[in-house]
Amino acid sequence: MSLRIEKIDAPHSPQYAEWAAQNGDIFSDPKWIQIQTETSSTYVIRDDSNWLGCFTINQERKWGIPLFRNPHFTPHICWSWNHIANKTASQNNSWKSAMELMIDFFKNQKLSKIEFSFPTPVVDLQNFVWQGFQVQPKYTYQIDLTSSFENISSQISSSHRNHFNKAKKDGVQWVIQHDPQEMERLVTATFNRKNKKYHSIYLHKILHEFCNADNSLMCMAMFEGKVIAGATAIFNAKKAYLLLSGYIEENKHGGAGIGCVIQLIESCQKRLIPVFDFEGSMLPEVEVYFRGFGGEIKPYLSINKKIL
Repeated sequence: MSLRIEKIDAPHSPQYAEWAAQNGDIFSDPKWIQIQTETSSTYVIRDDSNWLGCFTINQERKWGIPLFRNPHFTPHICWSWNHIANKTASQNNSWKSAMELMIDFFKNQKLSKIEFSFPTPVVDLQNFVWQGFQVQPKYTYQIDLTSSFENISSQISSSHRNHFNKAKKDGVQWVIQHDPQEMERLVTATFNRKNKKYHSIYLHKILHEFCNADNSLMCMAMFEGKVIAGATAIFNAKKAYLLLSGYIEENKHGGAGIGCVIQLIESCQKRLIPVFDFEGSMLPEVEVYFRGFGGEIKPYLSINKKIL
């Protein structure tokens, strides 16, 4: 079986739309790919008859050097894969061939820096190790939403639960409502307050062009008639991701943001989405916050290399 990599116009390809619906998570959605097209490209790994995998990689330049990274606000390279062989040995062979093909693809890009991630199901990146790439684990938390919400909520830490209950007692209320403008205000204020670099254009595109009632949920925390915190989850039938959150410094309440996340988890569970993913963080203060919601820690693998 001879494999090759081909660039495709994913947002306008009916074949890709069908592929993504069957094999990808929400980050493989053509609408998500569409908002990334100015800085990212999508490729298919295929043989003469079948598609085996797809990925989308950011290819911006810095100081004239190509950077191969995850697309903006995306935890991995929009990876999707489908084994066409039945035998395990044949599946492993085609996977190894595909990884070697990707390595050759990146090595042909001279004077480049490569730093991107695969999603949690990908565990075999031996080819990259053999070829001198750094393969490092990162971590996210996931909640199994196939359990009852009573069981899910029982796993929340005492600290989070106490903050949430105090917020309710103090009069904080939570509402699920689609309000991209308000969410953008909350997230922007939070990023600016923490001096965090972010791409405001892509934040705006995500909230105003991508998010809709069919692929996202937004929860706002209200206190004394004002929105003080909010969070957004995006999803398809396979998985939900906590994508964005933020709060306003004035009238802030420790349980407001926690309540927003709890409401999103419950709403996704009611939609029969099987997994809620916190999209990972290697920042200690963020990790301990995510940990408090009682999910199971999951590793995912990151690739890193400079090619000179």
